[in-house]
Amino acid sequence: MKDKFYFVLQDCLSARKEWISQTEIYFKFRDLKERAQRERYKNNRPIYIINKLINLPINTFNLISKINEYSKYKKALKEIEVISEEIQKYDQPQIIDEKKNS
Repeated sequence: MKDKFYFVLQDCLSARKEWISQTEIYFKFRDLKERAQRERYKNNRPIYIINKLINLPINTFNLISKINEYSKYKKALKEIEVISEEIQKYDQPQIIDEKKNS
């Protein structure tokens, strides 16, 4: 029997899948930006090293942010898995124990 919780799970699942889709697009774009940044300094190694040293605190913060974003992404993937399993429980036909009816 499907109750309100089932429909809440359905809404939550679709929202999580949409978030995952948007996050994957964001990760691809971020990767493109990083590759463009590397290409910018490709022929200027000393400038690249100086820039990295000057921006070390910002780069450290950005690394921590990336780790946090990736952690949230993995968490959402696991939530999708768990919510899908819970929805499957609702979708399975209820097996009535014949002993109880006898």
